[in-house]
Formats: sequence, structure tokens, C-alpha cells
Amino acid sequence: MDTIGQRELRDDFASVMTALERGRSFMLTRNGVPVGEMRPYKGRRKVTAAELVEACRNLPPIDYEEMRAEADEHFGEDRLDDDPWQRTRGWPRTMSALLSRGGGRVRGRGATGPGRRPSR
Repeated sequence: MDTIGQRELRDDFASVMTALERGRSFMLTRNGVPVGEMRPYKGRRKVTAAELVEACRNLPPIDYEEMRAEADEHFGEDRLDDDPWQRTRGWPRTMSALLSRGGGRVRGRGATGPGRRPSR
């Protein structure tokens, strides 16, 4: 790891960035005292669709019945219905159901204009 001072970093920042891109690391110093490190970012690289398909090719098949049995064992069988559109509990499905629960009041900036409160 190379050592680089504060002044050298300020004066030659572009070449330091280029060196980082090429894999070099630096110990940053102020008045000769180490204060930090600069090293290349080792983030994730983008994976192509072909690489993803190849990586998933050898995965074991999913047994839906076994997975469902494990979920029932873990969470219990008292869960929401299978069809989310046929659910009888949970969020209200219609605007009238929402308004009947008191969620339809206008507050703040509404139809009455900015900063005005609705008259009662």
C-alpha cells in the first residue's frame, strides 16, 4: 500500500483516482500521521441474463406440496385465503369502505386551498 499525503492528494487527485481504478490502495496521511485508507471499490458486478440462467440451471426442483406443508407447520393453517381478491379481512377493497372508516377527511392542503382548514 502506497502512502500519500494530504497535499499530494489535493494536487494530483485525478492520477490517484486513475490508480484506484487500476487496483492500487493508498494510506492517507496528514503531517505524516496516518488518517485513513483509500482502496478500490469491490462492489458487485452486473450479471447477464445468460449467466443467471446458467447459474440456476443446476438448482434442485421445487416441490410445491412439501413447501406448503413446511409453511403450514411453521405458520399454522390459520392464514389468509389463497386468493387475495376474495379475502374478507385485511385492507378495505373499495373507496366507500375506506371512507366509512373515517379515512376520507381532508387535512392540510386539500380542496379548500393551501393552509386553510375546511369549515365546520
